[in-house]
Amino acid sequence: ILGIAEPQARTIANSLADWIDSDGAPRPFGAEDSAYSGNSPPVLTAGVMLAEPSEIRTVRGVDAAAYSTLRPFLCALPE
Repeated sequence: ILGIAEPQARTIANSLADWIDSDGAPRPFGAEDSAYSGNSPPVLTAGVMLAEPSEIRTVRGVDAAAYSTLRPFLCALPE
């Protein structure tokens, strides 16, 4: 609906689910800690809900264009 290609949208959705879940098992098309170990700097998945919408920029599959498209639809509750 938003114009993000289906393969990228699937990667974002599954990687975001992996980002917030507490287990270490990646979903198909998802990403857990090992996928982010090569980032500079390396990061670990949060294992909790997002506290700030911009956090999604770290999630696998989210590039600048996807973030720009998704941002108006994102919300996060820090408390």
